[in-house]
Formats: sequence, C-alpha cells, structure tokens
Amino acid sequence: MMYLSTGSRRSPSPYATTHIGEHVYAKPESRVSYYAASNLTHISQQTITKDRITDPAEQLRLLTTPRSNIRLEILVHEGTFGRIYKGVFKKGDTYEEVVVKTVTDAASAMQAALLVAEGLRLFSLVHTNVLTPMAACAEEARKPLLVYCCPSHSSNLKRFLTSCRLGHQAAPATRELVDLGAQVACGLAYLHVQRLVHADIAARNCVVDEKLRLKVTDNGLSRDLFPDDYHCLGDNENRPVKWMAPETLLQNQYTTASDVWSLGITLWELATLGASPLAELDAADVGAFLSGGYRPSQPHNCPDELYGLMSWCWTLAPPARPTAPQLLAALHDFRQALSTYI
Repeated sequence: MMYLSTGSRRSPSPYATTHIGEHVYAKPESRVSYYAASNLTHISQQTITKDRITDPAEQLRLLTTPRSNIRLEILVHEGTFGRIYKGVFKKGDTYEEVVVKTVTDAASAMQAALLVAEGLRLFSLVHTNVLTPMAACAEEARKPLLVYCCPSHSSNLKRFLTSCRLGHQAAPATRELVDLGAQVACGLAYLHVQRLVHADIAARNCVVDEKLRLKVTDNGLSRDLFPDDYHCLGDNENRPVKWMAPETLLQNQYTTASDVWSLGITLWELATLGASPLAELDAADVGAFLSGGYRPSQPHNCPDELYGLMSWCWTLAPPARPTAPQLLAALHDFRQALSTYI
C-alpha cells in the first residue's frame, strides 16, 4: 500500500514515517515566521497588475504574429490531438528559441479553442517562475499556435523527473528537489497575488531548464499529453482527480487553498521523481479516501520534515492549510538547513 492515514492508525507502508497530527508542521513560528517576515516581504507587497486585459479576443489580438515568424523544428511531445515543438521565433531582427504548442489535424474546433483559452489565462503576467505565451498565431482557427520563450535545454518537469527515476540521467539531490518545490510555490504565490487560481498545479504543468530553474505554466494540452493523470467521474469532464483537494472533488470548489493542496501533491511528485500519486486507487474512490483522512504515504528517502510540509498542504480544512508564501518560506528554510548539513 502506498498511502497513510492521518489518524492514529497507520497503513502498512514500506517507508519509515513519523506520525503527523492535525498541525503537521511542528515549528510554524520558529521555522517559518522570521524568514517569511524578513525575506518574503516582496510577495506581500506585490500588487495586482493594473488594467490587465482579460478579454480573450483582445488578448489574442495583442499576441498575434504572422505565421512566417514561427518556425517549428523538433517535435518533443505528441498526444492524440496536441503537439509541442521546439522552434524559433523571429522577433524584429532577432531570433529566439521557443516552445510552440499546437494541435493536430485530428483536433476538433473545440479542442483548438480550449488550447487558446487555457494558454491565455496567464496572459501578460511577468514573474521569474511563471511562463506565459509571448506570441500566438490563429491564421488557421483549427490549428492555432501558442509561442513560449523557452531555452532549448528546457523540458517538462514531469518528463524530466521520470527520466531521472528511470536512470536515464542523474537525479537532483534532495536540496535541489526542495528548491524546485520552492520555485513552484513562488510562482503560485505570485498567481495568487494576481487573484488567479491555477486549478491544475502539477509537475506536468511546469518546465525546468538545465540549471534547474523552474517555471509554472498553463495546462494547455495536458489532458491530451498526460492522459493517465486525468479521469472522468461521470460529469463528462476530464479532471486531475488525484491532485485535487476534497472540496474540489466533492463540491467543485477551486480556491487558493485547493491550489496549495495540489502543490503538496507536486512536492510528492518531486520526492518520488515523478511517480503517480495514489496509483493503487480507482479515481472514483479518491474523494472518499481523502475525506476519510488518508493521504499519500511518505516516499522512500523523503525527509520527515519535507513530508510534514506535504501533509500540511493536505489538511482537510482549507483555512488550516499554509498559504503559498508560508509554504515557500518553510521550503526555503528547510533547503537552507539541508545546505548547512551537507
């Protein structure tokens, strides 16, 4: 079994875990507050982007570029109706390495429109840990292209972690994995300041470069490119069930707190190098499982303190979960502690 009860009972997990009570982060004041107050002030001082354009048609108009400015070079990921390419974008007299999302001939008009709608949700946002489209082309309405500034050595975080787990490349050290988690938290904190709920925080919706610099991105094409991560529970909508908070699953409530729950699952993905959470469970059973107090178990070789932070994100009551800035502070503090001991 790969899951653990938060109550007094324990699952027969093969991992050495410590019991985590209702308040799962043992030292919130001494380990979080000082750093949060001194080094995270810039997050609380960030303001909503003024006059941000939210009309999709106007967003698309402002991003529109001629098709001749976009060159598709290497197909890096393909699903049933979606494709991601490495390419080059001509911007004035310069050429930039980019990633381009588009659809295949098999895509319906609705699927093409969904790619654009999901890609434009992060329109005009500027943050070092958030990736947004820099250009778009919809000359062919059924085959739109969304262009993202992305160095050639960047890759999808989930695919990178899986490659490490399979031994195809060296795995990051624990300290580096914690830093990746902190970067996700930092990007999410910025989105929340902008009053945006991401609603699909996961490793599959992040990109990372060769220097382990991470950006949170939109979920355009994720349902198609990572079909095993999405399930339909009878409402004719594919949703990332095993990343979702109980209140989202059962009451369709999407909030900053439900994003933080998903961030906890993303930390679990980092600790397991891209394993699938709750893999033993049928998607239809996840809601009852979580409401009953059960959670993903502590990954092998995952420090107790890191698992404690995950479990804090999985507190049943949304107000009792950390905010993204609080979690960022705790992750930074833990990363600093790891650097001290290593």
